[in-house]
Amino acid sequence: MDRDGCINECLRQLNDTKFYKLLDNDITTDIQKRVLKYTERMNRDKIVNEETKRYLIQTDPKPGQFVYKQGNPGRPIFSSNSRPRLFFSKFVDHHVRPLMQTTQSFIKGTIHFLNKLEQLGQLPANTLLVTLDVSSLYTNILHA
Repeated sequence: MDRDGCINECLRQLNDTKFYKLLDNDITTDIQKRVLKYTERMNRDKIVNEETKRYLIQTDPKPGQFVYKQGNPGRPIFSSNSRPRLFFSKFVDHHVRPLMQTTQSFIKGTIHFLNKLEQLGQLPANTLLVTLDVSSLYTNILHA
C-alpha cells in the first residue's frame, strides 16, 4: 500500500465513531494523576512496596501515538512507550504470563499452534478447523 493509501486507511479507521472518539484535549495528565493516586493507595495498603511503586510511575508520560505498521495493511497500532499506564501493563503481564502459560488453551503463536495440532495426530474426517481475525480488538474490550 502506498503512502496515500496508508493515510486514507488510517483516517477511515480513526473516523469510525463506533471504535474511536475525538477528544477535546489531551487526557494524559488526568490519567497520570489517577495512576499516582492508585499507586500511592496500593503502597499505603501494602499491596506493593516502595520499589514497585516507583517502578509503576511513568516519569515523563506522553499520549499514545497512532502508527501505521509497514507491511500490515489495515492494522495500525498505537505506540505506547511513554503512556502513563505502561509500567502497570508490564507489571501485570509479568505476574500473569506464567499462570496463563499453564492453561490448556494457551497458544503462544503460530509455531506453538502447529505443534499442538501435530500432537493431536490424525483428526476425524468431520473435523472443522476455524480461525478468526478480530477488528479493532482493544477498542471492543469493555474498560472499567
